[in-house]
Amino acid sequence: MKRFRSRFGHYMKRHLLLRRSLGYILRGAEYTLSDFDRYVCRAHPRARQVTRKIVAGYLETTRSLASKTRCDRLTNVRQFCRFLFLFDPETYIPEARLLPVGRVEVKAHLYTEAELGALMHEARQLYPRDPLVSHTYVTILGLLWVTGLRISEVRRLDLDDADLEAGVLTIRESKFKKSRLVPLHRSSCEALRRYREHRLRVLGDTVGDRPFFVNRRRRRFTNRTLLGTIQVLARRAGVLTLDGRPPRVHDFRHAYATRMLAQLYRDGQDPLVRLPILATFLGHANIANTQVYLHPPLDLLAKAGERFAAHVAIARRRTS
Repeated sequence: MKRFRSRFGHYMKRHLLLRRSLGYILRGAEYTLSDFDRYVCRAHPRARQVTRKIVAGYLETTRSLASKTRCDRLTNVRQFCRFLFLFDPETYIPEARLLPVGRVEVKAHLYTEAELGALMHEARQLYPRDPLVSHTYVTILGLLWVTGLRISEVRRLDLDDADLEAGVLTIRESKFKKSRLVPLHRSSCEALRRYREHRLRVLGDTVGDRPFFVNRRRRRFTNRTLLGTIQVLARRAGVLTLDGRPPRVHDFRHAYATRMLAQLYRDGQDPLVRLPILATFLGHANIANTQVYLHPPLDLLAKAGERFAAHVAIARRRTS
């Protein structure tokens, strides 16, 4: 946890510890409170209470940030002030609408199989003198494609988390500290097995809690390095969004969920029965979270419409 130096720092730590005990990760909140703490030390070193003037002054320092980011900062400060109010009723609690609502609508990029191939081609060109690096990125891209894992989940995989004989990955304490098992197809197991054997030849490392995927320094990846490199590969491969930017790596989850939905319709399965299974596979608490990741194309919507029309026709015949 970061160091807090203002008079309110002790309460910031208690606030974060309490919410984390409820399952929240709060990386963004900790960063915001650390920034707020530095501002208080600099601009209001003798402050004994959080006042409207202090909060307004802090928000002024965030003017260069995107509106969504500023709103997130305000939310984090507001939650802390509500906690601090329990100890000091004179604490100012910022209004929820103190800043204009900052909403950023991001359209998901649905990666295609051809784009995956282009990304893998570029990954194979990385660091020719160190083939483990290229093998690492090729394998990670393939794993994202076939599982829809979060990039943080891929990064945190240990050697012991991959039971390739049983064909199961153990995802430990992911979002909201939930763990789950992810089954793998035998072809995916074989690809991971080849990577593990290559990794073993290079590192000679079999300790179970060591990272499954390693960076150039033979250590666990950071999110920043992993995300940044994949976006560099996307730019080199010409895999870009409509506005000419590399897609988000997180969009692999959108692409995976949408492909699975299409597969349900092709196989004639009932989505209402199968979607809860997909939600569990993706690590979602409920179907509503999964629905955000579903982007059915027009032909799939037409199939859904035809199936619904057939269902209505059958129901009418039964009641007539």
